[in-house]
Amino acid sequence: MRRTIMTGLALMALIVSAAGVARPARAEILYTLTDLGTLGGTSSYGAGVNNYGQVAGYAYTAGGGAHAFLSGPNGGPLQDLGTLGGTNSYGYAVNASGQVAGASYTAGNFGPLAFLSGPGGGVLQDLGTLPGGDSSFGYGVNASGQVAGDSFVPADRAYHAFLSGPNGGPLQDLGTLPGFDSSLGYAVNGSGQVAGTSYNSLNPPLAGPEHAFLSGPGGGPLQDLGTLPGGDYSIGYAVNDAGQVVGLSGTPTGATLAFLYSGGQMLDLNDLIAPGSRFTLESAQGISDTGYIAGYGIAPNGQTHAFLLTPVPEPAGLVLLGTGTVALLAYTARRRARPRA
Repeated sequence: MRRTIMTGLALMALIVSAAGVARPARAEILYTLTDLGTLGGTSSYGAGVNNYGQVAGYAYTAGGGAHAFLSGPNGGPLQDLGTLGGTNSYGYAVNASGQVAGASYTAGNFGPLAFLSGPGGGVLQDLGTLPGGDSSFGYGVNASGQVAGDSFVPADRAYHAFLSGPNGGPLQDLGTLPGFDSSLGYAVNGSGQVAGTSYNSLNPPLAGPEHAFLSGPGGGPLQDLGTLPGGDYSIGYAVNDAGQVVGLSGTPTGATLAFLYSGGQMLDLNDLIAPGSRFTLESAQGISDTGYIAGYGIAPNGQTHAFLLTPVPEPAGLVLLGTGTVALLAYTARRRARPRA
């Protein structure tokens, strides 16, 4: 489809470098990892998470089709959400009420079209398209049921990010970053800030140049977030109410790394989990206001699996440096090189 913090004696900045290069001395944020499994097939993809640890995504079934899912709290069993009548559906985001936003093919496998489910993974509602379009994708949803996504715009022959009204209301065209003709909206927070990516239609998504963005409140002007060091493209997939963005950034070797954008810095999430996990975080696709992060990567058995990152409880005396800023207390100066494919 298209598409911990540890106690110590001093506060230090976390520095990230290009993939495959030993990391300088730094602090680490540790998470516990939960493998969410599948719906009977061999693959699953986590794409969104709420404050209860409910993950939205999609998984292949024993019959071969991909279906949107909603997990139980704290990464519990997966619920199959079905489709809008077609073979495949994809869940991308979930709010505190269990409303899932995504995209599904309709009867005859036309579309796909953006959807918003009812609370608790209920019936799927077709959100339609921007004027004249024939396809759309719903990638983010906030507590008011505002959906962020994108829709094909025939006049520009390109996709534009959109923000819907509450509970799947009319779609607002958000435009693009300067110098780009296309945009994709992947997430929205309670203030109506949309995270996504902007690119030129001559280059398909994931081929660059392509940069993550964060909009102003209510779908305001777009801010360019850049890339991880050495990367040539980035995509912002989710944003929480603190304005923290997660997504992926390309590497010079052609791999992707999951990132967290916080306090004006883009951080490699593979540097923020316990060493020795043998799980490579390729893409972070959801972040909750409580710090849960969902996404997918390569499991120790070589399969692509959804993951949930759960913050280790904050130690006493943790200092926070303001909204959206990650405060890292130095615990170790260990250098660690991570071989990349």
